[in-house]
Formats: sequence, structure tokens, C-alpha cells
Amino acid sequence: MWHHHEQALEMLNRYFTPRKQAQEAEEFTLGCDIDPKDILKKATGNHLVHIEDNIVQYYEMVKRFIPAKLIKFQVGDIVEAQVSIILIPQCESKFKSTMVLQSLTIMDGTFTQDAAKMQLQLQKSAIANISMGPTLKCSVGYADEEFGITKHKFSRLRVDEDEDDVNKANEEWD
Repeated sequence: MWHHHEQALEMLNRYFTPRKQAQEAEEFTLGCDIDPKDILKKATGNHLVHIEDNIVQYYEMVKRFIPAKLIKFQVGDIVEAQVSIILIPQCESKFKSTMVLQSLTIMDGTFTQDAAKMQLQLQKSAIANISMGPTLKCSVGYADEEFGITKHKFSRLRVDEDEDDVNKANEEWD
């Protein structure tokens, strides 16, 4: 389907096929890059299956076609798509054509990579340009003289368990 503003083709492939349409087809498991937490698998129940017709192959062109992970594909990559065009019966002998995605290959990802590098450089320069203003620094640990002063002050402290002294101290604080 052509979109007027985006000018793109719509291609899809369903993850699952109804079991009664799959008949004797061999079942496959979804890859961990598609369903890492088995959420889709748990949601299918017994009435849906993942068969060969539902599988999309992913490749990258690096002097030759090599398998690629789905996560490698980014908006802006130049890709080649292999599709099948199928006709779906509608009412009164009419058919609807649909493109089913079979494989996707990254032909050129340099635009995406360059954009990501530029974005990273902009973020680094923005962080470098942020003025932190004056900062307060305090030393960690104890210098010998600080320890001596603190020890001297604590040595003059006295703890009285006499109730009159406690009441007297509380009155002074109020």
C-alpha cells in the first residue's frame, strides 16, 4: 500500500497461523530476538502455530549475504525486501492482494551509522558545554590534626545518669 505522505510499501508477515489452516505443517519456535520473554508463545494457546510460512529471514550484505539479527535494522537503513504476493479471497469472487515479507537484507546502513555517530558527538559536546558552576568539595577521610581535635572534644564529654541533670539539660534546650 502506498502512503501519500511517507511513500512506503507495506509488507508484513504474521507470526502465527491458525492451527486448522496449518494442517500438517511443521511447527517452529519463535526466535529469542523476536520473543525474548516468551510472551507471544504464551498468548497463542493451542489454536495458533508458528510455521515456515511465518518465518522472515534477516540478512546483511557485507561482500556477501550473511545472517543478521533483527535488532540490527534501523530506520534509515537501505534494505532489500523479498516478498510473495498472495491473493486472499473476498466476497463475490473478488480477491485482495497482499505482500508477504519473506526476507529483509540491509544493503547499506552507513546513513544510520553516521547519524548515530553525529548524535553521540552532539550529546558529548552538549555535556561538555554545560556549566557546572562552583562546586563544593569536601575531603574524605581524616587528617591527623582533625582526628586529634575531635578526640580532644570527645574526651571532655560526660554522660550523667542523674535525672536532675537530664531535666536541666532538657530545660536548656527548650
